[in-house]
Amino acid sequence: MPKHTLAEQRMLARQVEQLLDLAKAGSLEHLYDLEYKWPTDLKYAKEGLKIALSYLDISKFDPAIAHLRPASSQELPHKLYAMKASLGVLNTAMDYVAGIGKPQAQEMFAIFQPYTSKVIACLDFCACYSSVVMADRPTAGVSRMEFGNNAGASMIKKILDVFLKLYERAEDHDSITDIVGYALKSWLRGARGAAPPEKTTRTPQEYLLAPAPLFVVLWTCIDHLSTRTILHEKLNAFNPQAHWALVKSFEYCCIEWVTVHRPKDITEALQLDCSHFAALVSASQELSLVPGFSRALVKFGFTAFAFELGFRLRECLSTRPCRGSLATEIASLLFPPRRNEVFEIVGTVPDLVDGGLLNIIIDDLLLPSKTMDDDPFHTWYEGNPLIQLVGMSHNPDILDALYSAIESLSETVLETINGNPLAREHWGRFKAATSIHREVYELVLNSDQQTGVCDCLCECEGKGKGRNTGSISKKCSWCHTVVYCGPDCQRQDWDAFHKSECKGNRYYRINLQNQGGWISHSAQNIYLGILENLFPRILSAIAPPNHRTSGDFVGRRIYAVDFLKIPANIYARTGQELLQLRPGGVLAFNDARSREVIQESEEDESIHLLVCVWQLGQYYVVALGRFNFHEFEKPPLPGSSRPNVTMAYKMINGYVKVVEAVPGILGEVCFSKDRVHNYDQN
Repeated sequence: MPKHTLAEQRMLARQVEQLLDLAKAGSLEHLYDLEYKWPTDLKYAKEGLKIALSYLDISKFDPAIAHLRPASSQELPHKLYAMKASLGVLNTAMDYVAGIGKPQAQEMFAIFQPYTSKVIACLDFCACYSSVVMADRPTAGVSRMEFGNNAGASMIKKILDVFLKLYERAEDHDSITDIVGYALKSWLRGARGAAPPEKTTRTPQEYLLAPAPLFVVLWTCIDHLSTRTILHEKLNAFNPQAHWALVKSFEYCCIEWVTVHRPKDITEALQLDCSHFAALVSASQELSLVPGFSRALVKFGFTAFAFELGFRLRECLSTRPCRGSLATEIASLLFPPRRNEVFEIVGTVPDLVDGGLLNIIIDDLLLPSKTMDDDPFHTWYEGNPLIQLVGMSHNPDILDALYSAIESLSETVLETINGNPLAREHWGRFKAATSIHREVYELVLNSDQQTGVCDCLCECEGKGKGRNTGSISKKCSWCHTVVYCGPDCQRQDWDAFHKSECKGNRYYRINLQNQGGWISHSAQNIYLGILENLFPRILSAIAPPNHRTSGDFVGRRIYAVDFLKIPANIYARTGQELLQLRPGGVLAFNDARSREVIQESEEDESIHLLVCVWQLGQYYVVALGRFNFHEFEKPPLPGSSRPNVTMAYKMINGYVKVVEAVPGILGEVCFSKDRVHNYDQN
């Protein structure tokens, strides 16, 4: 660009000064000109910003007057048009600030900062009364009613882009809070009163004008720590109805995006940019760190809903470098739940597995780009999803869905897995790690006989005997946490233990039920079945007590299986060591009933104990089983020098406890000593 002569520079300066003077005097024509003839000189730019901000005052407008008629004089229509023109000027000013250096931006910020609340109020006013205020600004694909809301969101996005760091440096928490509040309000306002999203007629180009700006500014707030913290604070203050409205807004926008962008064929699917849809799902999960909103997502079924939408777009490509399917990217955002607690896990994972999660994981594992030297699951939020499923597979609801999903895999899929070395390795490890749970689950499902369960520690006829599932058992009518084989055992246990623990057990059960962590008595049978199934396997692996000659298991009759490790680890324990078991930092066996069981095993050599520990979210599931065990040595078999040992055992009883981890200690290793035996679940 040729340089202007000194005379030309003076003439241009006079023109700018004249434009600014007339705009300052209230000339609508020159206010509109200022939007398109913005001065490049910082001195004049600062003056132009001051002029624009001076007109953004809505205090003289009566919001109760729907058509914005003058309240006291004919000046109000002029003020309204001046305000609208100044918003256009402000938009240009933000573009200008984005292109200048930091010192100059700091000077512009010094002018803008005191007006922040007025700017927010003005944008909110235009959004609320958009159908009237923005009547002269029609845009294709954007109704007058939604134009103001989307224009305001675009403005807030620009303000955040150019001034957020300066707000943070100035420690202006109040202004940032106002900005975040507007972004959240504009997002919620977007779906309010709108037509059904599946009936939208927008084109992809029109979608960029509305409602895309509403999400872009919300995502910007999520993307920065200072604004995200405030956003979480605001969501924490929401009531259940507000959380529900927020969930519905995400549902609406997901459906609308899919409706607008759904590909007609495979060619369109491969070319479709799905980053906006993936970001919508990601945003919902980032906000799910807020407990109330997370619960609303679960109750609404949003996770399964979003997964299903992603599954429908399985032919579309992810925007990630691996170029897997969009369905894989969506699944990796949804699983495991971002707020990894029992309510979210039990409320979402079975639905995800039923919806095809295992198929998506296998698809991802079979991508040609995956090699033995790489981590094939590095794009998943919590790493290897198969390992995540293994850790959850003890839960009966998840196990039911997982068992069905594994059984429904076609022979073609299994052959493809076996033909791929990487997939074969991960799938084999997954199958082995879930085998014990699957086997016990199948036995319980296919048998009408279950081991008799009785929480009374005394000897009785019901212990260790098979009982028909329809037989009568006695449950405490107050706490519902203990079950007996008959009234005699119930009376004995009341005097011995339950009288002192009943009230506390009731509170414990209700709290667990509210959090989704309570394990029903029918589900407890699964865990007790695992104990009964594991006990002979362990003794076969480490040899019967009288034939152990070395190692930590010599002289031990208490065995602990840690399912927090994959594969599970087996430990030998003394009674005192078992009393110190602290899953999640909490003593698991600090009650009188547990101490009595452990003491009995110390005194009676025929009593063996088996304890297993699993984790699910913030809870640890601890199952303790009592076994009566004897071994008989017979003469060696003909032609063999090995001892011929017969093991006779009977599970006397067992019980299952759920222990909530101490905050900050979640994930603590339960067993402090080195591994003694690595249990091969095959």
